[in-house]
Amino acid sequence: MLNNGILELLNSSGLRSSEEIRLKISRALQIDPTDPVEVFVIRLTARQPASYIVAYNLLYCASCSKAWVGIIGKKHGHYGVLSDWGPIFVNKSLHLVSIDIQDRENYMVIYGTNWGDAHNRLTARGYTLGAEKLSEIRSRRHLAQGELKISNCQIILTFLTVRTPPWSERTEIYDVLPDRIQLHSSSQRPNP
Repeated sequence: MLNNGILELLNSSGLRSSEEIRLKISRALQIDPTDPVEVFVIRLTARQPASYIVAYNLLYCASCSKAWVGIIGKKHGHYGVLSDWGPIFVNKSLHLVSIDIQDRENYMVIYGTNWGDAHNRLTARGYTLGAEKLSEIRSRRHLAQGELKISNCQIILTFLTVRTPPWSERTEIYDVLPDRIQLHSSSQRPNP
């Protein structure tokens, strides 16, 4: 129902900004003003007519949240869902970041942690952007106390190697290159 509303908005007259679409989705999902709503809309500016990557999370409880990620664009003169990844981040927080390399919008990182998880396990997936879909090229899952940072053209993952003491903290640095995401370096330190 929400996706139908997005399509109706885009198929009405006038160009829509990513922020306008994000705000409308956020308002539709906001039941309680104190609840966080995770909505991401990125306009793919290199494409004409404009296409959008849309991601949102429907928060109910730690074990029953839903998420949707897909590309919405014009096909046969009308906006429609070009690709749909369904519930790839069920029961997880949801974050979507675009990484532009050499003036091309060609990488997306989608990441989140398990809701209600005492170990704050991180899942991160790197995608390359195709004509109408994202293709997964690298993923790391279930990283205890996981954190992700993006700096310049690098993805930095920090996590615990085990969930019980004595533990070590591992840092992996990935280079985002024009044709791939590649491990640059990794290091480990005991008992952070």
